[in-house]
Amino acid sequence: LAQKMASVKPKDGMLTIKTNVFTMHQFHTASGMRFVLNTDNNAGDLRQNMYHIYAMIWVECVVKSPLWSPASTKPVDSPLFDRQLQTYLEGLSCFR
Repeated sequence: LAQKMASVKPKDGMLTIKTNVFTMHQFHTASGMRFVLNTDNNAGDLRQNMYHIYAMIWVECVVKSPLWSPASTKPVDSPLFDRQLQTYLEGLSCFR
């Protein structure tokens, strides 16, 4: 799986790899961030959902926060991001 990921250039930032057990959906942003969701194989195309997580949750909750620094090497600690992501994912039919 790691070799597949390293050798594939994602089209429009989205890479989907399906195994016989799960599907990995990866959204790669222009700034180098990667958002990954692992689902069962029936989840379908999550391209729009991954973009929503990036643009409407990550950017709004983390990037626009005065406490966030893109140069920081520390893990992001944003309870607001965590809550909004949890709420969004729980609302998707493939996560029920």
